[in-house]
Amino acid sequence: MERGPNDLEERIEMLEKQKRFMQDKLRQAGDRIKDLEEINKSHQKLNGELQTRVKRLEKLLEDYDYKNVC
Repeated sequence: MERGPNDLEERIEMLEKQKRFMQDKLRQAGDRIKDLEEINKSHQKLNGELQTRVKRLEKLLEDYDYKNVC
């Protein structure tokens, strides 16, 4: 006897497949989120370092301009 889409066993199998698929996608999304959080953290650190360097260079330029004007 062929089972149709309204058969409970068929429906349970389909829902279990969907569940496994969604669990896999959820794991993939969790891994991607972790990767993006690590990238964000490293970008924040790099941004802070670059801001420090820019401020230092601005100060050097300001000091250089002041010495050449005076």
